[in-house]
Amino acid sequence: MTENYRSLLATCRAELRLLGYAKGTAKLCGAGEMLRWLEERGLLDLAEVGKDDMAAYLAYLTTRPSATGGALSLYTVTGYLFSCKLLFDYAERHGLRGGSPLLGLELPTPPASTRKAVSRAVINKLYQAAAEDVRTTVLLHLLYGCGLRRMEVVDLNVGDVDHQNGLLYVRSGKGKKRRVIPLAARVAAGLKNYQKRERWRWVSGANSGALLLNDRGGRMLGNVISRRLAAVVKRAKVKEIITPHVLRHSVATHLITKGMDLERVRDFLGHDHLETTQIYTHVNAGDT
Repeated sequence: MTENYRSLLATCRAELRLLGYAKGTAKLCGAGEMLRWLEERGLLDLAEVGKDDMAAYLAYLTTRPSATGGALSLYTVTGYLFSCKLLFDYAERHGLRGGSPLLGLELPTPPASTRKAVSRAVINKLYQAAAEDVRTTVLLHLLYGCGLRRMEVVDLNVGDVDHQNGLLYVRSGKGKKRRVIPLAARVAAGLKNYQKRERWRWVSGANSGALLLNDRGGRMLGNVISRRLAAVVKRAKVKEIITPHVLRHSVATHLITKGMDLERVRDFLGHDHLETTQIYTHVNAGDT
């Protein structure tokens, strides 16, 4: 990437972090891909980019394969375009003339968000399929057993698990909120086994104390987490589409159907408002 585009991305990311955008949003992954795509076509300055160029980029996004094969989902495409919008808005605030080339472009709209959950039977199949893979089992404990968001899993460090008191600390969740999650016995035992007996296999001198480590000893990042989950879903031979957030929705639904108070579920998930948690009272997870 040219120095001009690298500098633009870096300064925009810094401003978004100062404004309080979520870490994943402030990374501007979609905008970074767009800049590389523009470079390949000889467009080395945002001032040269017009509406036709962005229409061509949108067409590219809707046809390029995803990391797991197949086309990008509509949610991913709209997420990439939102990232591009943030970059163009930043550039306009800092002197880009002519405005954003996204203005007036007909952009795709994803369907209304719905809360999807899977049954306990499906969750059990996932655990069975992960039985010989300790890191994937830990991943299920964190995404389902603790109801964590994917980025919260990425950010976890070894010191965030309090084995003595059976607690897990989310130091900086969505909106930079902190929360404390009580660990169920199965989850606590699984995390303790991983930390005491298994984690050393992937520790390297470069590791930063991250709880979940990749094969090279570094922090396991979001794309790796999604790939590992997709792999265990495939091994489990379940027909449902299961993402990290589906597991979060599932544990919330299961806790509510078991009779846990909405206020406690809200605190468990880290929601700001009880109304957000109440959505799960209407989720159908089949045989929960």
